[in-house]
Amino acid sequence: MKRTALFFATVFCISLLPLFASTASARKLENDEAPWRMLEQAQVAYDSGNYGVALNLANKAKENRALEINWELNVLENALSPQQVKKAGDHFDDVLSVLAERDSNEAIALIKQYLTLHGESFYENSITRLLEWLNKSIVYPEADFLTGKIYQLEGEFALSANFYEKARVEAEFLDIPDLKYDILYAMAALAEEQGTSEEYEQSLLLILSTDENFQNAILQRSFERIIDADTRDNVDRFFTLFRCAANHSIPALYELCLLYRSRDSMNESFKCATLGMLEAFTHMLESLQEREMSYRFTDLASFFTIVGSYRDFRIWTQESHVWELFFLFVEGAELRGRTVFAERFYEVMSESIPDVYWRAQAQNRLELLRASKANGEAVQAQAAN
Repeated sequence: MKRTALFFATVFCISLLPLFASTASARKLENDEAPWRMLEQAQVAYDSGNYGVALNLANKAKENRALEINWELNVLENALSPQQVKKAGDHFDDVLSVLAERDSNEAIALIKQYLTLHGESFYENSITRLLEWLNKSIVYPEADFLTGKIYQLEGEFALSANFYEKARVEAEFLDIPDLKYDILYAMAALAEEQGTSEEYEQSLLLILSTDENFQNAILQRSFERIIDADTRDNVDRFFTLFRCAANHSIPALYELCLLYRSRDSMNESFKCATLGMLEAFTHMLESLQEREMSYRFTDLASFFTIVGSYRDFRIWTQESHVWELFFLFVEGAELRGRTVFAERFYEVMSESIPDVYWRAQAQNRLELLRASKANGEAVQAQAAN
């Protein structure tokens, strides 16, 4: 997609807005000027393909965010500056009590707003910490994230990466904390689009840095002990023993699994497939138990059958590559030489999973595995004779 000269000019002008925002005179914004409203309009424009308009509105949102925060800081600093208030100390209750006596209602409302948002402990029960945090919150990572997406669509990958990184670094100021995962996945997608394998891997690993299961080497060895015992019964036993919840990690684990396979790093690939498959299983199990309160897991085959009876599960498993993760897991177990475990797992998948394609893939691998075993037994018999 090529930019027009008008788009270039627009980008140049609005890129200067954040420079002026921090020095702009503070004022209370009207309701229709609220930063979140500007960003909402920017998102609508983005979804409609009006990227120039979206970029203007995203920058307007950042400018208004600065105006809003500067006004709030002015209100609080003016209310807290009298000697009577200073003598009250730094704790919220003491300060709020004095502010109430002075009818500093705007300042009280602002303090209570932020206490409701995060709680006293977030600011260490200190009005000074609140002011410090508020001063830093002049940034608007949601707007930077949207700007990065626009630049990526326009082919400006370096600018896109810069805005994504800025949004990532300032993620503590996101209104919705989990949006940080969307930012990291966007960074990974950008790296993949550019063909920068190392950056792609690092972005995915950043997502997994908050997944305690991925960091837990003891848990990983526990998985391997059950698999390496190489028995048919351990297929069901594996899912009876282990639960791992971390839904944001599943796409990253899937992508890393494929990346490591492409590099022939099969141990790392197997680790990602195992955890990704188990986290997907745990997510489905917990969702199923919310719907069917009496349900208890007994065996994998019946679990697959029940999951397949729900349309939303069928859609989610397809979109999230869940059955492929199961297949990659059992294939990895087979490559480790755990053929008894793998054979039983392929049997269950080929008979019970609701996805026709991966059911067929499991059946094909099952037949190949059995043929390989039969050939091996025939060779041994000939050698014995």
